[in-house]
Amino acid sequence: MTKRIIAAILTIAMLLSMQAIIPVGAEISGDWEYSVSDGEATINRYYGSATNVTIPNEIDGYPVTGLSYWYDSGYYGIFYGKSTTSVTIPDSVTTIGSDAFYGCTSLTSVTIPDSVTSIGYSAFSYCTSLTSIDVDPNNAIYRSIDGLLFSKDASILISCPGVKTSVTIPDSVTEIGQLAFFGCTSLATVNYPGSEASWNRIIIRTNNDPLTTAEKVYNYHTHNYEATTVLPTCTETGKTIFVCSICGDSYTVDEVPALGHDWSEWVRFTDPSCTANGYEFRCCLNDGSHIVIRPVAPTGHVLSHVDSVAPKCESAGNIEHWKCENCRKLFANANGDNELEQRDVLLAALGHSWSDWFALVEPTYTSSGLNVRFCLNDGSHAEYNETQVEVLLDKMNSAKHVEFREIPQLVPDAGDLNGDRTINSRDVIALLRLIVGFSDGDTLTAAADYDGNGRVNARDVIAVMKAALAEVTAGK
Repeated sequence: MTKRIIAAILTIAMLLSMQAIIPVGAEISGDWEYSVSDGEATINRYYGSATNVTIPNEIDGYPVTGLSYWYDSGYYGIFYGKSTTSVTIPDSVTTIGSDAFYGCTSLTSVTIPDSVTSIGYSAFSYCTSLTSIDVDPNNAIYRSIDGLLFSKDASILISCPGVKTSVTIPDSVTEIGQLAFFGCTSLATVNYPGSEASWNRIIIRTNNDPLTTAEKVYNYHTHNYEATTVLPTCTETGKTIFVCSICGDSYTVDEVPALGHDWSEWVRFTDPSCTANGYEFRCCLNDGSHIVIRPVAPTGHVLSHVDSVAPKCESAGNIEHWKCENCRKLFANANGDNELEQRDVLLAALGHSWSDWFALVEPTYTSSGLNVRFCLNDGSHAEYNETQVEVLLDKMNSAKHVEFREIPQLVPDAGDLNGDRTINSRDVIALLRLIVGFSDGDTLTAAADYDGNGRVNARDVIAVMKAALAEVTAGK
């Protein structure tokens, strides 16, 4: 029983330490009600009507170090029932007690100076118009994040402005203070970057019903959108795409219609053959990677008729056929459906079929004869050969009781142009006629070239004349 009594006493002492002590004798100075303790003033109530209020840092000679509440059958904040919208707290203040601003429904903004080292629970509860609780960045105990009041290390959420409909609670929070969301009747959404399991480990003190009933969005983050501009193409619209680098959420703005194709002329890169397709292409002038290829129909055979040609002795013939002027192929008919090879078309040359030899000119003892034979396939083809003197002599030698003597072929001696076996004036005349062009030079050249120098000229005439004179002198 004694332990229970001691525990109850300690609890009451703790609660009393968390609230401003209600002064026994309150003082009023101008628009302010205050109490003094240990030579320092604590303001409890404001009686003025100003909308923008600056709390004094000194009152009746006492430094103002605390802000508390006033009591009248209940606890009320300093500006309860007033139209005050903005309050400036001086640097002299070190303590903002519980309920100090409770129920100040017109208050929209407040800034906590760096001098404040203690803020009681529900200090800003039920401030239904409050949009932001700001804290001087140099304050060593408290901080403000998105208008919410936190401990400096953001592990304890102390108070939420009453006008908030959506709040983001960082995953550093391990505790949410008593009455932190009391009076936040418009709160609908709570964003939390951590997991649901992490949220459930947070200590949430009492009287925070708006927080517990609001929708929770776990794994929440502030989107970090990065813009990418996509230019329009022939088939795709242009646009600017914003993508969150954290979660991939995206949205699109500034769409530009697709350009459409601007086609070039068709360009043929493979010609069609008689039986196979050709191909041609065109490309888009807006985007050269867009290419269309289409086939070009075969031309078909262009056939011309080739008559049959009979083969001859020395030339080949051919059968009747048709030849394509484009591909040069050969076909057996005008439909071009039976292709032939070159060897199928050609007829080999017949070659000669010779008759026996016939004597065309009989040989003599001094000249050859001439034989002829004819091709039996083509009578216009004939061959000739000479019958030599020796052949005739052989035949004669084979006869009985016949004697022969060979008559040598006469070769003119040098200077003997007329072949009478002597050199005389007639030879001189013949040589002169040869030189001036009245005689056949081919026949007489050998005899006329008396000096044998390969040329017939005046020297030869002189030489022949001397030879003729020599023969006359000799008595020939």
